[in-house]
Amino acid sequence: PLKATLHPGRRSWRRGRDLVSASAGAMDVVKDLTAGSVGGMLGIIIGQPLDTIKVRLQASDKYKSMVDCATRTIRDEGMGGFFKGIGAPIACTAAYQAVCFASFGIALPAFTHLPEEEASMVSLFAAGTTSGIATTIVTTPSDLVKIRLQTNTTASTESVFKAMISTGRQIVREDGYRGLYRGWTATMYRDSFSTGLYFNGYHVAKRTLNGWSVLPDPLPELLAGGIAGMFAWASVIPFDVIKTRVQSERTPMAAVSGPGGAVVQVPSESVPASLLRMYRAEGIRALYRGGVPLCIRAFPVNAVTFWGYEETLRFLNKADGTDKWD
Repeated sequence: PLKATLHPGRRSWRRGRDLVSASAGAMDVVKDLTAGSVGGMLGIIIGQPLDTIKVRLQASDKYKSMVDCATRTIRDEGMGGFFKGIGAPIACTAAYQAVCFASFGIALPAFTHLPEEEASMVSLFAAGTTSGIATTIVTTPSDLVKIRLQTNTTASTESVFKAMISTGRQIVREDGYRGLYRGWTATMYRDSFSTGLYFNGYHVAKRTLNGWSVLPDPLPELLAGGIAGMFAWASVIPFDVIKTRVQSERTPMAAVSGPGGAVVQVPSESVPASLLRMYRAEGIRALYRGGVPLCIRAFPVNAVTFWGYEETLRFLNKADGTDKWD
């Protein structure tokens, strides 16, 4: 869900390089991160039901289809079952924004001297991939807690944030703080490629749609974000399936070097080996379990997130008298 908070273009990502420089105003940074966080939270809320269905389809073969999963969830847990685990991504939205925002702003100038709108697809993919790797510091523990809660199909009366805290504590008790990074390698595979592809898809779609004069602003960017989200997620479904299975099951763990040199824990089997084993045992369809709800949720989540970002930024700009885009 956190991936939906990405919104290249317009003010947030267009000015990424400037915002990490000394000349950038601190208030602009605060406003952009605040708007991105609000938009991200709205996207998470809208997309959580389909995300829960996606996770349950990937983690278990007891469901016949997306409809069957939804029906069982309502029957056994009520509507609240769809929102299990939502506390973790919501709580981490601001941190995700900060890491993603800063890492892309720093990475892009390393690959090109051109601004984002003029950068080549290779440069955008490289910077996006770098940013995706950086964000796994936040997304790995967030997704781990979320998935543990989503795969618990018993009815619960705990609040979303209380459940998040108790699940996090349980993971730490069982595996130590390093256990919060179970599945980091699979998360890195997924988020690195998907973020790079998201930027490519967004800019290809935006540059095409901007040539259609019949589309009023900001519709081209909204559509581009939705198209890019569907394209990026569809491209990494097998990695997402592996990540869900790793994080939902208590498999053997082995310490490895993780992001920033930190020691984290992931299953001893490599991601490519896991994909090959799953393919041999369950066939190609297993690698794409949950792909339908994953792709369906991508478009509305990106649209709602973009709308929330723009409206929040517009409100903040009106509040301080700068109610217009630069």
